[in-house]
Amino acid sequence: MRAVVTGGTGFIGSHVVDRLCARGDEVAVVDIQPPGAFWQVPAAAKIYNMDVASAACGDLIAEFRPSVIFH
Repeated sequence: MRAVVTGGTGFIGSHVVDRLCARGDEVAVVDIQPPGAFWQVPAAAKIYNMDVASAACGDLIAEFRPSVIFH
């Protein structure tokens, strides 16, 4: 399954990302964080440092084509 997790570096989002990656799902994390703040995101996840309300995020979703979005 392909999943986008917004706020994937926060408390709840990071646990969702961990579980999805452990299952072998393809995960894209969308969050706004300062450089170096993504250390807790599993290496298997793709990280996108952007605002969920941005046009770039819409483009990401159109390109990534997730089965589900956790927001």
